[in-house]
Amino acid sequence: MAKATATCTCATCGATFTRTKICRNRREADGWEAWAAANFDECDACYTARKASEREAAAAAEAELPLTLHMTGYPYKDNTPVVLFFGGDTMPRKDDIKALGYRWLFADDYITYGYSVQRGEQKWIKVVPQEDAYDEIERARAFGAVIDDSIVDTEYLAKQAAAKRERVAAAEASGITEPVRPDCYPAGRWNGKVYGTAAYGYRIYVDNAEVRISNDDADALKNYAKALAAWREAT
Repeated sequence: MAKATATCTCATCGATFTRTKICRNRREADGWEAWAAANFDECDACYTARKASEREAAAAAEAELPLTLHMTGYPYKDNTPVVLFFGGDTMPRKDDIKALGYRWLFADDYITYGYSVQRGEQKWIKVVPQEDAYDEIERARAFGAVIDDSIVDTEYLAKQAAAKRERVAAAEASGITEPVRPDCYPAGRWNGKVYGTAAYGYRIYVDNAEVRISNDDADALKNYAKALAAWREAT
């Protein structure tokens, strides 16, 4: 084994930097060093600056477009969620979008089909079951968003929503109703689990942070979670 260390020159700022690689032998290492010196011509600082500039330019171009709700995923497969995300000029409606439950997330963690996103790019994203996607479309349409259905068939989603409404009606007719969130329901992301005991105290995790709760609140959250599970099973 031989370590290759190439001294390279940045074509943008003129600074020198090194690149290394472990090769099988010295001859291979020498060859790689010569190749790397001729081909690696951007230092880490200039690479970071270039990518930041590209993201800024892309964001500026995006802001010139109308507010648009995009959808992706594989909706013809059972139990596959739909990924919804906003594009275009989102800034004036940021609070409205956030109020609908969308979060500012790294797009490449969620948008993997039908659209091209850059690494590090963020968007307002929400992931929902197929049966709930059409209602989200209608909410976005209500405040003026253009609906992009080039990837996902909205008629199919409408049928899924109609089927859910029928299940909900049947559940309510049998006496099962959607539970109301208790006043102690946490604001933020909660995984629906309550930890601890009455003797040592209860806690939950909201936005990955531990929150201590009273015994009464623990009982209320547990009962709500149980009722919600029954509701979801029925619908």
